[in-house]
Amino acid sequence: MTKSEKLILANVLKESLERTDRMWEDKESHAMIIGYLQGTIKCAIRELTDTGVFSKARPYHEGTVILDGENI
Repeated sequence: MTKSEKLILANVLKESLERTDRMWEDKESHAMIIGYLQGTIKCAIRELTDTGVFSKARPYHEGTVILDGENI
């Protein structure tokens, strides 16, 4: 995994934590927050175990797409 790929994954994880903080503050259900975090963890595991995953556009959450290292 290249340095830029690691940075992208770290940013995705950071954004997910920030999102769940907002969910907590907005009094979302605990089940929804846990499900969101589970999805984030599963995505991170897939990204770490796949090869060449950042060379293609792929969705991760809330309809956001990673394309060549940039969120669009």
